[in-house]
Amino acid sequence: MKKLLVKTQLGLGDNIYQRPFIKSLAKTHELYLQTPWPQLYSDLPVSFVRQNTTLRTQNKNLQRQDLQSKFVSINNVATIEPRYVGEDLKRGISMFEGLVKAYKVEADTFDLPSFKTIKLNTKKPICVIRPATIRNEWIAASRNPAPEYLLTASRILMKTHYVISVADIDNHNEIGVEPLPEAHLHLTEGQLSMEELLGLIQIADVVVGGVGFIVPACIASKTRLFCILGGNGGYNSPEIITDRRMDLSNIYFAKPDNFCKCTSAIHNCDKRISNFEEKLKEFCL
Repeated sequence: MKKLLVKTQLGLGDNIYQRPFIKSLAKTHELYLQTPWPQLYSDLPVSFVRQNTTLRTQNKNLQRQDLQSKFVSINNVATIEPRYVGEDLKRGISMFEGLVKAYKVEADTFDLPSFKTIKLNTKKPICVIRPATIRNEWIAASRNPAPEYLLTASRILMKTHYVISVADIDNHNEIGVEPLPEAHLHLTEGQLSMEELLGLIQIADVVVGGVGFIVPACIASKTRLFCILGGNGGYNSPEIITDRRMDLSNIYFAKPDNFCKCTSAIHNCDKRISNFEEKLKEFCL
C-alpha cells in the first residue's frame, strides 16, 4: 500500500471529527499520523509521527511518558494537511462536509475507542458540565454560553445527578468565566488525562456545556448532550458543527432567541435564551 502522512489539526474536537476519515484512509494506505492526540486512533492500523507544538494542553498530552515509544520517524512520504476552510463555513458548509472535501474520501463510522475505565463512588447518574472559559491561546469568548445558564443548570441537575465540573483552569493560560457552575466534584485544574476525560463523557448520563470538543465527543459516544449556544453562529451554529450523516438523536441545542451569526471571536452577541429551565428539565430529567 502507498505510504501517506496525515498532519491532523491540533484541537481535540477537530481530531474526533477527523477520526472517521483516518479510518477510511487506513484501509487503502500505510498511514502515518502527526497528531497531538494519538490515543484517539489507538485502535486503528496507523503509526504516529511526533508532533511539535507550543499549545499547552496538546503539549501536556504529548509529553506523557507512556506515549514516547509510540512515535516513529519517516522521510520522503506523500503528505496531506486537511483543514476546514473559513469561507466554506461562512457559506453554511458543515465542518464535516469540509473534511470530506479536504480528505477526498467518504467518512467511515463516527465513533471513538472505549475509554470507560474511570471509577466513581456514586449511585446517582453522572452529569459532566463544562464551565465557560477564556483561553489566551485561542480567544473564543463570543461562542461561550452566558455563564449564568451553566450555573442554573448545575444547581438543577445536582438534585438528581452526581455533577462533575471539568476544565483545565490555571488563571493564566485559561480563565474561568464567572459565575462558574456548582458541582459535587470539581476537576477543573487539568487533573484528568484525555482518556479519563473522554471516559467520563462515555459513562455520563448527560453532558452540559457550550460548543467545543464535547459536541463531537458526545455524538461519537452516543452520550446525551445539552449544548448551550452562545454566539459566533457564523462558525458555531448547529448546522456547521454537526452533519446529517451523524446520529444527532441524543443532542439538544439550547439556542439564544436572537442567535448571533457573527464570525467575530469577541463580539457582544445576544445570548439570552427564553424558558431555559423548562428546556433543560425537559431534555435532561
